[in-house]
Amino acid sequence: MSHLLTFSVCVRLAPRGEYLSVVLLEIFKLLRLSVGERIQISLQLLPEPCPVLVDRGQIEQVVLNLVINARDAMPGGGRITITTRQVELDAVQALEAPPYRPGRHVLLGVGDTGEGMDAATQARIFEPFFTTKDRGRGTGLGLATAYGIVQQSGGSIHVRSAPGEGAKFDIYLPYSDPVPTRPAGAAAPLHPAPGVESVLVVEDEPQVRGLMREALARAGYRVLEAPNGKDALEIAGWLPGGLDLLVTDIVMPGMDGTDLVNRLRATRPTLPVLYVTGYADTGEILDQVFQTEAPILHKPFMMDRLVRRVREVLDAAAHPAQ
Repeated sequence: MSHLLTFSVCVRLAPRGEYLSVVLLEIFKLLRLSVGERIQISLQLLPEPCPVLVDRGQIEQVVLNLVINARDAMPGGGRITITTRQVELDAVQALEAPPYRPGRHVLLGVGDTGEGMDAATQARIFEPFFTTKDRGRGTGLGLATAYGIVQQSGGSIHVRSAPGEGAKFDIYLPYSDPVPTRPAGAAAPLHPAPGVESVLVVEDEPQVRGLMREALARAGYRVLEAPNGKDALEIAGWLPGGLDLLVTDIVMPGMDGTDLVNRLRATRPTLPVLYVTGYADTGEILDQVFQTEAPILHKPFMMDRLVRRVREVLDAAAHPAQ
């Protein structure tokens, strides 16, 4: 367990009062797009908003990671159900199943009808870099990250599964006194300052590209998009007023992200770049990226994290370290 705790300290949280039901409703569109047409996803939420003290962006990341994990366990389709309920644990119940803590909790459940897991897999499911997916299809960090976030939020996460019977992840979050930080249903601000720069988004997955474009446009950026490197070069060639940032997937058909960056920087040597990837190991391509120390955003990610990362990269380019 110590290696899990070591990994978890890498997560930096900024907790505040949030209504869990509101958070789930606001990200449901993204969750539905993330699972595709073969999988049904539904919410079964308490009428009460379920106040908890969490880092909103990080708890969104936990839910997204669990949903992506469930999707990958159902290649032929299936169902994902997200539930909330309130539970009261006494001292005896907490001792029976550590690391539960006594008191009032909000229970967030993410269940699927997928392949399920045997006991040996369940014992390692939260280990960093452990994955049952084929090479190149998973980082092995999604569930480990979820574990770290939940633990640092004062909660617990547990899995119940069996081969052929799907899986159910239960997240216990300490109940918080209602602390409305904004009107219920209001969208969370994507970043503290509006963006005005031009950003070119290159992503071959249409749904992902559309979500990225929408999030950045809402944040005030002038967004251009391309489905591949060839189109990106054409857009950059006629773009009036220059280009402030390139956000590009690493692995794409035809021209990969590193080739695109090299060609653009032939005429724009100081062009800031943010790489995006869903691959844990892309061989020589990923080696090239790490050698350049370029910033990388790993999929899956919430859109507010994308917007924050874009702002960070632009600010770093405008004020380089001396």
